Amino acid sequence: MPGFKAEPLVAAGNDVGESPVWDAASESLYWLDIPNGRIQRRTADGVVHRWTAPMMIGSIVLDRTGKLIAATERGFARLTLDGSQAQLDPIADILLKDSGKRFNGGACDRDGRFWAGTMRLQANPADPGGTLYCLSDDGQVSAHLDGFITQNGLAWSPDGRTMYVSDSHPTVRTIWALDFQDGSPSNRRVFSSDLPGRPDGASMDTDGCYWIAATDAGKILRLTPEGKIDAEVIVPVPNPTKLCFGGNDLRTGFITSLRSRNGAGGDVYVVELPFQGMPKTPACLP
Repeated sequence: MPGFKAEPLVAAGNDVGESPVWDAASESLYWLDIPNGRIQRRTADGVVHRWTAPMMIGSIVLDRTGKLIAATERGFARLTLDGSQAQLDPIADILLKDSGKRFNGGACDRDGRFWAGTMRLQANPADPGGTLYCLSDDGQVSAHLDGFITQNGLAWSPDGRTMYVSDSHPTVRTIWALDFQDGSPSNRRVFSSDLPGRPDGASMDTDGCYWIAATDAGKILRLTPEGKIDAEVIVPVPNPTKLCFGGNDLRTGFITSLRSRNGAGGDVYVVELPFQGMPKTPACLP
């Protein structure tokens, strides 16, 4: 099985580094530090810029204009970066203030709908409380799947007909595949439930293989459409959170991580790969 080793790129010092997004137009990498409401951007010259939002942000995507759309503590919002601050302009508030929940992993499907799921700030396996929502191109939000404790792992097959989602809570550790048509997932089935570590954030390559962060195991795993591991990236910290593809040919993997209890991690890593990532569809909003 091919193995690759990720190297340090940015000493970010994040508590929970997440949601790496490659902006091809500016050759920049965005990512988050979730509990601190921080958005970070590494530009083509290697300089890192940071902005602080007024609340936690669980995931970000780019829209058709190159601006950021966020899934936050409350719902979906447009994100404006100004000076050292990040302004949030609500598109749709889903959660009440002090609801005890926030949005977590998010991604766009092949038609540009922005999907993201909620989770409790204090996980309760007996009462999961997590729901997957879709922000469509008309600004309307719909709920589709529920029962998640720690929703993660959103990705779509290259043809857009299969949707993947995971739950990374230690009591679940499962990835599901679903049939996907016209913005509606159905026929939910287990794709994998016996990986090392916990399945966190995910991306897709042009071969239709699913790249999942195996957090607690210090790896990024490449799974074939049949669910077989056929390549891995070793990350030098226990808790990688997600890989995104970037670079001129989408063969560079950028990996975020969280800081573990022993203080390891929280930085951004990079690995050169022989596999090509799927271009991300921007969020299609009015």
